Amino acid sequence: MEQFRIQPSTAEQRQSIYEDLQEILTVGFLSHSVSVSGVPVALRSLNPSDLYLMRHRAGPRTSTHTWNSWFLAHGVWMIGGQIILEDPSAAFEVYEMCSRLPKAAMSELMHLMSQLLLRSNKAVEMVESFCYENESRFLWRSYGHAILERSGVPGVERLGWSTIHRLWASFNTNEDVREEWMSRWTHTKLLASTQAPKGIKKLNSADEQALENENRRRQSIHDKAYYKVTKGIDLDIPQGGDGRYQDIRMAVTTQELEEEMRRVRAGEKDKHDQVVDFYKRRVRERIEKERADQRKRVARIEREMAAAGVNEPALRPMLMSGEDVAQQLARKHSTRVIYGNQANELYDRYLKDEPILGTVAVPKGGMPTAMPAEKAEQLGRTLQEQVAARKPTFGGNG
Repeated sequence: MEQFRIQPSTAEQRQSIYEDLQEILTVGFLSHSVSVSGVPVALRSLNPSDLYLMRHRAGPRTSTHTWNSWFLAHGVWMIGGQIILEDPSAAFEVYEMCSRLPKAAMSELMHLMSQLLLRSNKAVEMVESFCYENESRFLWRSYGHAILERSGVPGVERLGWSTIHRLWASFNTNEDVREEWMSRWTHTKLLASTQAPKGIKKLNSADEQALENENRRRQSIHDKAYYKVTKGIDLDIPQGGDGRYQDIRMAVTTQELEEEMRRVRAGEKDKHDQVVDFYKRRVRERIEKERADQRKRVARIEREMAAAGVNEPALRPMLMSGEDVAQQLARKHSTRVIYGNQANELYDRYLKDEPILGTVAVPKGGMPTAMPAEKAEQLGRTLQEQVAARKPTFGGNG
């Protein structure tokens, strides 16, 4: 076996392993062109909706020939240059055509279809790694849920989403929430730093370490995908890892595909749904773990600050929502809340508008008080504006 040192993979190196995945994502399926009796025919990989329709069209107790004919009928998307995806009635005509094919031709086409299915299933194994790439986030922000509507292939949206689409959309929806949450957390720390500078400095350092750990975790997933495809090496993610599909995976060998087709024909639970549910659960668990770790970091730093005798406000109120802050203030026993986790509320209240200098009066020996609106407005004007706005009076002694 070839000996070499494992090096972290780069985005440029990994680009080639995502080719099938990106084709499914942006076009809707994988395609392969053949010639049948001199007529060009384009085959495509199947989606979960295709397998659902096939099972009901062929029936669970149908013959192998009928099943294979429907299998091919769903896989043909272009005949003689004519796209048939937009015509729902075309499937039966193609089925009849396939059922009359010679045995050798049927066998060859079935082999090509199985290869497309295996390629699409292997692409599913790359989804988690791809989702951590900048290219994935770019596609999501560019197309979002409407990605198939802009594929450029007429009728492709009728096929429904592939397993890859469902996983990709699930991840990016949750990643949007995660990024917004992290942005608000950063804003909250910025505001709190004026009152607890030492605590926030320690918290920033802990957060940076957590971010570095997350980046290492994602890099390990990139490397596992890259070396498995390019070198056939199955790397273990550090600490047992947040594996991609340790418990549930798609068929990636001919034998596994045959077993998957048997389950489809028998009407057993769809493997695609199991994979999607598994992945979505892992994404939710990871986000919940990040937030739990955040709370632990805050509590640990509070203990360290208290042990060091640092006299600063507590950091835990930063984790409170605006509703929690209001409830705390409404209680009979007074609880001092320095800052909440609603950074946008504080921003709108204190930082959004530029203050007018001089609108707060400080009486000698007294507390700062707001000036009357007229006086504050007057101070906000330039000297020339104040002179122009003056109303002269005429009267009296002269």
